[in-house]
Amino acid sequence: MKQYKGQAPRTDEEREEAGDDAGKWFPVVACGQCCHRQATTLVAMQRVSGSVVWKGVMRCGSVWLCGECAQKIERVRGDEVKRLIETARARGHLVVMITHTFPHTIAETCRESMDGLSGALRTMRQRGGYQRFRKSLGFQGLVRSTEITHGWNGWHPHNHELWILDPVLAGVDSQNMDGPTLEKLIADKVFPQWEAAAKKVFGEDRAPDREHGIDVSIVWSANDYLAKCPDRAAQLEANGKNRWEASAEMTKSTAKMGRKKSRTFWDILEIADGSGPSPRNKRPRAFPYSL
Repeated sequence: MKQYKGQAPRTDEEREEAGDDAGKWFPVVACGQCCHRQATTLVAMQRVSGSVVWKGVMRCGSVWLCGECAQKIERVRGDEVKRLIETARARGHLVVMITHTFPHTIAETCRESMDGLSGALRTMRQRGGYQRFRKSLGFQGLVRSTEITHGWNGWHPHNHELWILDPVLAGVDSQNMDGPTLEKLIADKVFPQWEAAAKKVFGEDRAPDREHGIDVSIVWSANDYLAKCPDRAAQLEANGKNRWEASAEMTKSTAKMGRKKSRTFWDILEIADGSGPSPRNKRPRAFPYSL
């Protein structure tokens, strides 16, 4: 991977002259351990909150492999997703969190499971009539993220998609429908598309079922997508009692903890290092800074 190349980033002129991307990224193992090659000084800057940040320190910029860089990138991406939700809700659109998953076994490798998920999603989007199906729901756009955990049944990759839907174009009276009814209506339309694609990729014997293969949740508030109705979400937001946000579900992989006995890949890295949580005593994750 590019992050592991043992070269410091070159200037845009140097990369353009060479005609490749080699050396575009710093290696993860060197992140935070030295000054950036273009920095002349190393400056400590104290924020209003009291925390100290360093200017001129080399960072790898990997959201997948570096816990420190991931947290910074996730914070920016989370704010962007939150603004998207707020704008969509202000325009009267529906914001829907859709999760696709499939049956898997302990015998499958992570690569096999990921390839299967990617293939099924690609097949679903390439099926005839899929664009007409999304248009019938008043589809306006989406934000997508992939999450991977490991549990008793092996690697469990699943796909989160935040759909923006226009209820007017979909012919749905969202103002007079409760959350569970609206979620079931959307899930009943989305699941056949996912089921058909999964059967083609995994086979009839490994087709996802309606209960576990797809999950649909209406995002009533940018600050709390767990509320099941708009009134409850508005009340929690007004009282300042915000729970897990939809933007966090989409972007903050470093803050997530696996359910029950499952582990995220950040959990696995910490356990391998000897600093991770025990299976019976999970703790919030905190990546120490290098400087």
